[in-house]
Amino acid sequence: MRSRTIFRHLVVACLVLGAGAVGHAADKRPPKAPSSAGVDQCASVSGSVRMEAYGYTHVVTLRNGCEKPVICEAWTDVDPTPRQTLRAGPGETDEAITRRGSPAREVSAEASCRYE
Repeated sequence: MRSRTIFRHLVVACLVLGAGAVGHAADKRPPKAPSSAGVDQCASVSGSVRMEAYGYTHVVTLRNGCEKPVICEAWTDVDPTPRQTLRAGPGETDEAITRRGSPAREVSAEASCRYE
């Protein structure tokens, strides 16, 4: 009986992790094309959730498709403070964990970015 319960927990964990991997893969779209219009046209900040042993880890990710280095102050709707500083050179990615052990399964990120 106990092994059946453990098996069910493993199946649920695999399904949740698989769903998270699918959502995370969708976030790996190529950055926007560089533009002289501004950093918001070529760099993007997104939020994602990773399931861990005791809740969810919230992550903000900067993807820089600009021709210059970018610096962003990023936050999530779950944790608007403190803000995380992300830096990425042209074609690079940077990420920061904003919370571990959260009960929230969804998170969205916001950011204020500029050329470094």
